[in-house]
Amino acid sequence: MKRPATLATVLTVLALTLAPSAAADDPSMQERVESVIDEHGGVQSGWNEVTWDDGDVVLTIEPEGFAPFAVGNCASGRYCVYDGQNRTGSKLSFTSCANHSVSPLGSPVRSMANARSSGSVVAKNGSTIVLTVAVGATKNTTATITHANCA
Repeated sequence: MKRPATLATVLTVLALTLAPSAAADDPSMQERVESVIDEHGGVQSGWNEVTWDDGDVVLTIEPEGFAPFAVGNCASGRYCVYDGQNRTGSKLSFTSCANHSVSPLGSPVRSMANARSSGSVVAKNGSTIVLTVAVGATKNTTATITHANCA
């Protein structure tokens, strides 16, 4: 038997549905996107995204006061670094195995996810591997990370 939705459920769904569009209208997000482009190059590819290398590298900036990636949003076939623990916060995602700088993230890497179908990914401080993440896994870190690539 189907139960009717409670007012709290309806309001929660409505808030989650409306929050991204409200955040998209936030002028501070555009300033943050432009700041990344000014400092690191790239192309704005979404209201909160900057891409490099024809979409191979994508920075997704978390809106202030909104956590759309709280459940870990690392798309299949990519590996991602986040500025928050447990795949939260702003993220950079990669498809190629090149040695990618994580500096466009704008803050320290605190977690990494590997959504590729095979092979580990690593985080490095300079040329030293400080974190290895297996396929389908996530790891938190407090290590200083400058680059990410496939193992």
